[in-house]
Amino acid sequence: MKRLIVLFFSLGILQSCSKDGNESDITNASIEGKWTLEKTSFSSDGGKTFVDELATNTAGCDKNYIEFASKGVFYRVFYGDKCILDKTTGTWEKYLDNVLVMKTGGSINEVDIISLTNTTLKINDPDFGIIIVVKTFKRI
Repeated sequence: MKRLIVLFFSLGILQSCSKDGNESDITNASIEGKWTLEKTSFSSDGGKTFVDELATNTAGCDKNYIEFASKGVFYRVFYGDKCILDKTTGTWEKYLDNVLVMKTGGSINEVDIISLTNTTLKINDPDFGIIIVVKTFKRI
């Protein structure tokens, strides 16, 4: 009986440690919300990686962001020169738990979700051909 109690207790600890909330959980974490670009990494297959940690925000303006709203609607908000607002609206859909498709007008952008947690979204944008572009967003 004592062995069974130790076994169940050990299994409970292992299970609680494996679900600490810090791991990427693409299937269960929600992409809905506002995200701002934190950094972009550029690399070629087997080559050196360059990381751009500078935000693409205009100084003195609100932060640029993308918002994935409910019912498959997204808003891309960008503040340009003199903090002039440029807002694009489109639709989004998540396929196979790791593919994100965004449509605006006649344009379709399909990206691979590398990781998604409650605070971080990391995507691979395959539109750049042989250059691997990984964008890391932070939830705001």
